[in-house]
Amino acid sequence: MILSDTDIKKSISQGTIKINPSPDFEEQLGPCSLDLHLGNSFKIFKVSRYPFIDLKNGVNVDEMMEEVVIKDGGSFIIQPHDFVIAVTKEEITLPSNIMGRLDGRSSLARLGLVIHVTAARFDPGWRGRAVMELGNLGTVPIVLYSGMRICAMTFESISSSSEVPYLEQADHKYADQSGATASKILEEPGLKAVPMVGAKIPSANKNHPEYQYLNLLQELIDKGHEQVDAGTGVKTYSLFGKQFRFDLSQGFPLLTTKKVFWKGVVQELYWFMSGQKNIKYLVDNNVHIWDDYPYRIYREKITKGLEKEMTKEEFIEKIATDKDFAELHGNLPHVYGDMWRHWPTKTDRTIDQLQWLISNIRNDKSTHSAIVNSWNPEYLYEMAAPGEACRFPICHNMFQINANGGRLSLQLYQRSCDVFLGVPFNIASYALLTIILAKITGNEPGEFIHTFGDIHYYENHLDAVKEQLLREPLPFPTVKIDQNLREIDDFKPESVELIGYESHPPIKASLSPVGGIVTKDWKEFVQHNKKK
Repeated sequence: MILSDTDIKKSISQGTIKINPSPDFEEQLGPCSLDLHLGNSFKIFKVSRYPFIDLKNGVNVDEMMEEVVIKDGGSFIIQPHDFVIAVTKEEITLPSNIMGRLDGRSSLARLGLVIHVTAARFDPGWRGRAVMELGNLGTVPIVLYSGMRICAMTFESISSSSEVPYLEQADHKYADQSGATASKILEEPGLKAVPMVGAKIPSANKNHPEYQYLNLLQELIDKGHEQVDAGTGVKTYSLFGKQFRFDLSQGFPLLTTKKVFWKGVVQELYWFMSGQKNIKYLVDNNVHIWDDYPYRIYREKITKGLEKEMTKEEFIEKIATDKDFAELHGNLPHVYGDMWRHWPTKTDRTIDQLQWLISNIRNDKSTHSAIVNSWNPEYLYEMAAPGEACRFPICHNMFQINANGGRLSLQLYQRSCDVFLGVPFNIASYALLTIILAKITGNEPGEFIHTFGDIHYYENHLDAVKEQLLREPLPFPTVKIDQNLREIDDFKPESVELIGYESHPPIKASLSPVGGIVTKDWKEFVQHNKKK
């Protein structure tokens, strides 16, 4: 006999059936079933050393799977044709005279999400969370959320109490499971795990190098630590110490799951490589990725009564049309290109780090010590002169070259990384720099290696990040460099051609800078100098 809503409620209230946490009957109770919620533990198959699952000899299935744990309310994306093991939020304990039966929700099945179509029976005496087998039979990804209603359990009274309930069975290997639990079939009599020595690893269905980026986006959503910037109150979710590797012989890593502003990448890199620090060049070429920073400095001066009121649009127009104004207000002190080409010293001379690096590579075909540094501690806020201060150390602050066997690789260390807006740009920029340096020094491009310190997404970018995660990567493009390029100062934006770039549409998101260049308190500075 299947229990009605009245009997389900009565059995739970009396403790005959135990559900933990206690259900909200108004939300979860149906005419003859109780809805259960999705937990935060998942298991997915990963590329492993096993080329197949042998049901006679058995395999270590748990070794073939990877657990993904998301935070409460977090999201998990199940791609088309994927298989996932999930778990309910609730723990269920059944008496010896009642069995349970788990079914998926019809509303989810109509989206192509198949939930627990086999092994739906939960024996009398069961105790533990319910593990579900999920499959996406549809053609589009489905975003699931921890805490959503995922399935329903019905309860059936059997003819008499079971003589040997589940927990007393010899084979009760799934009792008390608290997370997504892989198959334990190898524990059954007559089966054993057999090492698959020398087994060929099967091709991964997600071996496109862009999945490094997409997987990190998902990891940030699932495991990112909340941080609040003390100066602005801006909230981010971050991880520390990650790395991407791109083999540049296998395509150019211009991300395809959203359109990347290629013109901006090339123009900004030229701006860096030519040692410029005034945004007028970028503004004149309709590249506005650096507009906010000089305007923030100008706004601080407005606040102090040192400059007249002007909107950002008026400010940028003035930069474009008034050379003297641009010279006064368009400079960004000690940014990347300035540090690359004009590193200041205690004397009046400057150091051209980029030219030194090229000479080092040419003189030593197996160099591994050539480094360009963009961070000068002298310009940190606490120790800087007015107008020269950076609130934090510069973001992508150092890169190192390794030349070996005619291949040149570059590794970038990036202190702070805006994963949604900044990182796709940074990947393309430094990958292109790697190719240019290889061309100038007579090498073939090797790897671009991107090492991250604090990598994060801003709270207001979350919806955009989730939208990008719904997309599948397309083939990477290639780039062609002008064969006449011989020296670093010969490089111009027209020296590079992008070939075969296809992408998904752009995804817009607002810039949320929390660091960058700031001025000191001008009022305090003036008062300090008056005392002198």
